[in-house]
Order: sequence, then C-alpha cells, then structure tokens
Amino acid sequence: MQKSPLRLSALSAACAIALQTGPAYAAAPGYTLTWLGVLNPGDAYSQALDINGAGELVGVSGTQSGNGYNAQARGFLWSPQTGMTNLGQYAVCATQACYTSDASGNTWNDSVIPRAVNDLGLVAGMADGPGGYEHAFTFTAASGMTAPLGLSLGRNDGATAVNNLGDVVGHMMGSWTGSTWTEVGFLSKAGGTPKALPGITGSDVMYAYKINDSGLIVGGASYQMPPDGVNPPGTITYGYRPAIWEPGPTGNYTARILPGFETATYWNFAYGVNAVGQVVGYMQLPDNYHAFLYD
Repeated sequence: MQKSPLRLSALSAACAIALQTGPAYAAAPGYTLTWLGVLNPGDAYSQALDINGAGELVGVSGTQSGNGYNAQARGFLWSPQTGMTNLGQYAVCATQACYTSDASGNTWNDSVIPRAVNDLGLVAGMADGPGGYEHAFTFTAASGMTAPLGLSLGRNDGATAVNNLGDVVGHMMGSWTGSTWTEVGFLSKAGGTPKALPGITGSDVMYAYKINDSGLIVGGASYQMPPDGVNPPGTITYGYRPAIWEPGPTGNYTARILPGFETATYWNFAYGVNAVGQVVGYMQLPDNYHAFLYD
C-alpha cells in the first residue's frame, strides 16, 4: 500500500530527529526552551506536531529501527500541568495485530500519530489498525480515543486537521481495483458523519490538510503530468496542485485548484490556512521546492 505524503513526512521526520537531552541549544532572549522528553523509558525520539491556544500540544514518541521502518510511534497530548499523556490505541489492537504496510513490505507497527489539536483539546490524527491499514481517529482527555471512524473501504484513511468548531478533515479511500485506487478528502462536521468532499475533474487522489474556523479547507489534488522526456515513453507520472474547498451559504462545498496554479507542474500543496483565508504551502520548480504565501 503506498503511503500518503503526509504519513511519510510525519514518520520519516520523527525518526530522523534524535532526542536532545543536554543543554546543546539555548532559547532566544525573551523565550523559554522546554525539553519535553519522551513518553516511555527506552523511546529513541519524540516530536511535537501541533499546539493549541491553551498551550496543549500533540506529538509522537517511540522507538526507532534501521531506516525508520518498523518504528512504533505512540501519540501523546502534553500540557504544562500534566506533562505527556499517552493517547492509547484502538481497543481492537489489544487482541489483533495493528500495523500499516506498503507495497515494498515495509511496516509501521501499532503507531498512533496525532496531527492536530484545537483550542478545546480535541485531537485528530491517524492510527494503525488491523489488516495493515491506518484509520482516522479523534481523542479527548474525557473520552479517550474513538473507535476507527471507518471512513473508507477497509483501506487507509486519516484525519489531518480540526478547527475550533470541532470540524475534522482528512483523506480516505474512494475506490480500489487491483493496484489502482482513488482517494478523496473528507469533512466531519463537529462529530457528525464523515462525508467525501467534492472532487476536481482529472484528479484521482486528493488530500484535505487544513480547515479554518470559517470552514475553508486547503490541500492538494493529483493530475497526470505530460511526458517529461526523462521517463520511458508511455510512462504515466502524476503531480499535485494546491486545492481549496470553499463552503457555500447552504453548507455545500465547491472544489477548485488554487487560482494561479492551474498549470503548475510537479508537486505543489497547500498545507495551511488562517482565519482570514491566507494560504501557505510549497511549490516545486525545476531547481527545488519553494514556500509560498497566497493572499
């Protein structure tokens, strides 16, 4: 199973950063640097992934094996009052093996990766489940981790963001035939039933990465690239363009490529959006990747 760009960046970055335990770094004047440590004795790394307005943050802590595969990443919620709290795992994982695998046979064992936390302490992310697939979850300190949301066809799905209204967005499988699949963004309105976001013509794989409190969603949409003169003739290659989903007055969404990126090539994603609708992300040009601000 091919991993999403999001999952790859989350795990590879976490496994590549060894935990610093000594005073090797000093905070800039006016700031305090706090070493958060690790969740469990023996963990090799930890990484913070998001923080809310109350100073609560989420991240992963775990073991590292070889090139980062077979690493068990445990999700945590941290606050100045309680320190690290283990998010736990799906209840079914107590009796069944939970892992994620890809087409090359690499596996991630029993990992829980929180991607976002809102100002009310609602956490959203993805966790390995039975059968070799990851699934979206939410977590609160009062209720713990939800059961797998069951968004797709028993295949991979994951939550990537949550706003302060409790709206959760992410990605889920749309269809699966042999080695070919489609993937769509989803929106779960304040704990409601997750629903697929509208697609964009010509795009088979779409990711929703962030939602603001006005309901504006940003992410990426795939497209088939023209022959590049590098790969053998007939080779089909895909790139991504920044996508936005705009809410209408009745709650329905309209999807489109971010204006100005309709002819962009290679890999381009919108990763963040703030309260006033400014969008940030990166675009790939022939020389390298470049950050952008769209407002």
